[in-house]
Amino acid sequence: IYVYGNDELSDITDTIYATKGKISHVMPVDTLLRVMLILNDQEYPLYLDKDKTISINGDLENGMFLDVKGVTPNEQLTTFNKNIQALSVNPNDTVITDRAEEFIRLNQASLVSIYLLDKYFVQKINPDFAKIKELISYMDGTLQDKPYIEKLSALLEQAEKAEPGKAAISFSLPNIKKETINRTKYRNSYLLINFWASWCDSCQITNTELKSIHKKYKDNSKFAMLGISVDMDRNNWKDAIKADTLNWEQVCDFMGWDNTAAQQYGVYTIPYNILLGTDGKVLERDIKGEELTNKLEELLKEEKVNKSR
Repeated sequence: IYVYGNDELSDITDTIYATKGKISHVMPVDTLLRVMLILNDQEYPLYLDKDKTISINGDLENGMFLDVKGVTPNEQLTTFNKNIQALSVNPNDTVITDRAEEFIRLNQASLVSIYLLDKYFVQKINPDFAKIKELISYMDGTLQDKPYIEKLSALLEQAEKAEPGKAAISFSLPNIKKETINRTKYRNSYLLINFWASWCDSCQITNTELKSIHKKYKDNSKFAMLGISVDMDRNNWKDAIKADTLNWEQVCDFMGWDNTAAQQYGVYTIPYNILLGTDGKVLERDIKGEELTNKLEELLKEEKVNKSR
């Protein structure tokens, strides 16, 4: 069983060995913090506090529903998960998110509220920014001062500036030849921006879709594509571009999640697409798959008709 600290106050990595189906471990901590247990590729949050003992009971095959006693947030999360489990064998997302929202509203100072916000609202495929912002507003000052919430709030504020209908934010990033690429280069064209990274497995699936789009529209003067990587290693980035044959413009500032454009457009998950219009405004956020291909076909067909008039 692995444990790592993902709380801003901790930098813990440790391995716990089970003996005859049981574990016992001592870990030094100075204050209340959250760590993550990794159980058979499942992550489970655990709250540790100075001089406090906790007990964990459960089946590693069902790590989602561990019974943790000791330290209040552990017991709160255990109760929450047991209530979810009791609702149905496979409760639908609406039921879970409703219960998570109720918990956050009623437990405004609990660290568990941050975990539930991230798990059930932030990590969704299409997160509802307005709902996330509303739930943060219910949290007390102690939670809102946590670095994660501060950073999330800043991202939400930035994402609001890049919502559909808003003017696209300008950026300048170096391409593979170290040339500076500006947003203005694509003036009067539809621009599909894809945020990705060499280490992102799901990005490879998206790249296959993007290659098909590029092949279809690469000769269309009213359409362009731009890949913005959140890589930190130049060689890994270059190797991925070559291996995946990403033949459209690629840029990266090697600042990871502090990438200028990712910050400006409020992007905190990848792969992520943003479609800009010929008028320099944001048309769509997080558009992909059939929705993306249909949208491009509609827009570029309309452009072709207008051009022939």
